[in-house]
Amino acid sequence: MEDSKKSERENSPTQTDYDHVNLILYSAEEYGLKWEVEHTAQKHLKENPDKTIVEAYQYGYEEWVK
Repeated sequence: MEDSKKSERENSPTQTDYDHVNLILYSAEEYGLKWEVEHTAQKHLKENPDKTIVEAYQYGYEEWVK
């Protein structure tokens, strides 16, 4: 059980990660696609729990802002 808690902490987003996500969403908003990017990122995280929050939001951004 202790190993799983350690693993969760290692995968926990940092403030830098949240800042990066905010930049991605700010950029998506310029295209009017903030909701779509966020929705896609959250779905991607649920389907791929091994991904980081930044990877998921980058994926969402790349899916919508081409």
